[in-house]
This record gives sequence, C-alpha cells and structure tokens, in this order.
Amino acid sequence: MQQENLTIPKESLREILKAQPESVLFELFESLMVSSDTSPLSEEERTDLEKGREEYHRGETIIWQK
Repeated sequence: MQQENLTIPKESLREILKAQPESVLFELFESLMVSSDTSPLSEEERTDLEKGREEYHRGETIIWQK
C-alpha cells in the first residue's frame, strides 16, 4: 500500500487532537511513540519495579490529573 504525506498547520492538528476521545489519543500515542520490548527484565528493572510497587502500596505515589 502506498502511503501519502499530508501537510497540516500545527494549530489545526492540535484542534483535531483536542476533539478526539481519550481512547483514540492513547491508541494514537501507543502506535506512534511506544515501542514494545519483549526481552526479560534486567535485575535493575526488577528492583525498580518492586520499589515502585512498594511505594504504591504505602501511598507514596503521585496521582496524575487530567
């Protein structure tokens, strides 16, 4: 399938994105920005993950607001 490019002013793109439901924005972000890594966690990553879980259970995490 041949892909075509589209040129759009930044402000127009912002308005289009602002009009989308959150679910669409998450899907778009994931498809464009997030890469999947299926490799096993390193020891450092496992340690950080456990630390984060402990902080969460102690109520020491920050709640993100919209």
